[in-house]
Amino acid sequence: MKITRAISALKHLARSFRFFPEVSSLALLIIAWHFVSKTVPSFLLPSPLSTFLETYKTLFSTDFLSNAFLTLKRAFNGFVIAFVVAHILVLSSIYIAALKRFWSPLILIGLSIPATIGIFVTVVMLGSRGPIALIVVVIILTPLMYLMLYPAFQNINKGLTEMAKVYRFRRSVFLRYVIVPQLAPYYLSAIRAGVNDSWKLAILAEVFSFGDGVGYRILQYFNLFSIRQVLAWFISFLLILVLIEYGVFQNLERFLVPKSRKA
Repeated sequence: MKITRAISALKHLARSFRFFPEVSSLALLIIAWHFVSKTVPSFLLPSPLSTFLETYKTLFSTDFLSNAFLTLKRAFNGFVIAFVVAHILVLSSIYIAALKRFWSPLILIGLSIPATIGIFVTVVMLGSRGPIALIVVVIILTPLMYLMLYPAFQNINKGLTEMAKVYRFRRSVFLRYVIVPQLAPYYLSAIRAGVNDSWKLAILAEVFSFGDGVGYRILQYFNLFSIRQVLAWFISFLLILVLIEYGVFQNLERFLVPKSRKA
């Protein structure tokens, strides 16, 4: 009886502190940051408190919100185009073997291109005011999307598909209970990786080319040796991405992944 009560109490404690591992890891990072900042000049590494105060002012400033919108817009547009192009390449490779061999060297080259080299060459060819972020995100992200989505279509269970045809499942039932549960884990991984890489590429492109955006503003503050402002802009943009992760991807994962496990 006592053991049962103890287990129940532990479960209740675990539910109460379900975010304890995440909070403790962040607390450990901030504590380490605090002690390191005490050993170096403040212009090299400002304290966590002063950085967070600066982040608060930055996060609610119109300058940050307008530049963050531009960066997210460039990243999102590039990701959507890369996602669509990757589907075209994947589906053509699945149904036509010759096209798979045709795309393979191009995919390999795309995967091998460093982001900085791709941005530099694009800036030289198109100039610093062209759609640099869009082109770079599409070129570098498409091979990655191809690599993550190709197994999703290649590994569709043909036995389940044949069974659905034999029992004459309606198309909506077939998609919901046969196709979607098999594709959902691949799509979640591909979308999450694509979104995370697209904003990094967009910021890097802004550093090289644009006169606006989060990357350009971070470069400005870096050239002024204002590390506090650099960290404030980075953390502010990171908070938006964390909101997207927990507000969109986590809910989407809870909605789709359990269905795939039940199947």
